[in-house]
Amino acid sequence: MRFVFVHGWGFDAGFWAPLCDALGEPRCFTADLGFLGPRDINIPTSEPYIAVGHSFGVQWLLENCADHPWRALISINGFSRFTKSDDFPYGTDPRILRRMIAGFAKRPETVCHDFLKLCGVETLVVGELNTARMLDGLHALRDWDQREAFDRCAVPVLALTGGADPLASPDLNAAVFSPHTVLVKPDGNHILPLSAPSWCAERITEFLELIGMPS
Repeated sequence: MRFVFVHGWGFDAGFWAPLCDALGEPRCFTADLGFLGPRDINIPTSEPYIAVGHSFGVQWLLENCADHPWRALISINGFSRFTKSDDFPYGTDPRILRRMIAGFAKRPETVCHDFLKLCGVETLVVGELNTARMLDGLHALRDWDQREAFDRCAVPVLALTGGADPLASPDLNAAVFSPHTVLVKPDGNHILPLSAPSWCAERITEFLELIGMPS
């Protein structure tokens, strides 16, 4: 079975290396949204695949690839909507995104460093930023709402999140992904594929075996 991985805001395709290694290096395509380097979103659709998104990557998959031949959807620290609204009280206050957008226009490296630190990244190494694409990503985080697109998904879904995730809390995941399986790593942060790749790989393997799709 083939995997397609899509990273979140502020990262690149290399984000997935620890998880791919923990999964035994399965056949996979790691999309790159071009925040930190060359963009590669030419996801091959010649055969069905398991879609795996981290954080904003889940929204991106629902926005851009919902008509692809998915066999399953796996969200890690993800969501279909990020900001709060009248009918969605679990998300992030949109005023925070507005401040990030305003700050990013003036000090993009500072905003990116602060975000990565909040996520739990210990070594803050940021390469050359594609500020236009990253700004577009912040606007998408503020504005996108893929709840209806997610509701139309007719595939098995697994959601993994961390009990200490400051951006995609267990409450948000329960609201977004219920009645599908939501598993929480009690001490987990917002970068589980980096901080807990073995835990993620074990949960993914168990899920795929349960639905009859061994990796």
